[in-house]
Amino acid sequence: MKTFASMLLALPLLLASCGNLNVGSSTQRPYTITVEQFGYEVQESGRIIVADSPIVLNSAAGAYDVATVSYTAVLLNSKGEPVGNDQSTVLPVTGTLFGKARGGYVCATTAASACSLASADAVFANTSDVQWPENRISRALMPGEWAILHQDAFQESFSGPVSGDSAGWYARFTFTATQSNGRQVTWQQNYPVVNPTK
Repeated sequence: MKTFASMLLALPLLLASCGNLNVGSSTQRPYTITVEQFGYEVQESGRIIVADSPIVLNSAAGAYDVATVSYTAVLLNSKGEPVGNDQSTVLPVTGTLFGKARGGYVCATTAASACSLASADAVFANTSDVQWPENRISRALMPGEWAILHQDAFQESFSGPVSGDSAGWYARFTFTATQSNGRQVTWQQNYPVVNPTK
């Protein structure tokens, strides 16, 4: 009985340490987002298609649930410079990527639908190992205008100046996760432009 009481007293300490993970810890980022392929393909007719891509939110062990993940993205060339000379079509894009998603935990016996970080049998776990369905979506993330600009630069690289080269272009995403505890976590990730996607 004494051991059980000690465990109950230790639980708030564990949850408090979990909060430290989400307050800008330099040792471990609470969330990362993988995008299978950020890009497009060009059909034989010349039509550009931006296909859906699998996107996964990975939560580090102990990270809180996420209420929303919003983003701002910019398109950059291989030198890290903004592409498009401030054209309105390539200005930063914004949006919401995820609604509710799970944090870094799993339950030993509680059903997945009822499992939460507050569940008595919750154990910290990286969600790349758990793979909650809520943490996976599929959508077209690249704006069509970016695909057109990249394709134009690709074609210019064969006949035009070196500045038209599209090699090494990438999108820099700034993500902001609003956690279930009300705090926000912001981080950046880069995704290379892929053509053709598969």
